[in-house]
Amino acid sequence: MERRAPPLCSNSNGFEHVTYIDVRPLLSNELPTAYKKSWDNELHPTDGGYALVAEKFDQTISQVAPLPDAGGLKAPRATTPGPSGKHVRSQRTGKAPARRGRDRSR
Repeated sequence: MERRAPPLCSNSNGFEHVTYIDVRPLLSNELPTAYKKSWDNELHPTDGGYALVAEKFDQTISQVAPLPDAGGLKAPRATTPGPSGKHVRSQRTGKAPARRGRDRSR
């Protein structure tokens, strides 16, 4: 990845609209304890690891494409289920919205 990352990070070659987000430093590879806080297995982060990655994406999107001023109102941040089924959210968003069942009245 180290050899391939520099060309991916560059916005040259007609990809000015692309933003590369390097999330590798966010998740620890330090054995034995720090690794277990970041990684569920060799491929998938823990819910906390996913939350770190989601926060980095949120910060980058806010910088690259900030929301217009809505009179002091903030747009709600999305949450997504992590591998355990729990909703993953950044630390600053508060509670995740309640899961709603499908409307079967139609």
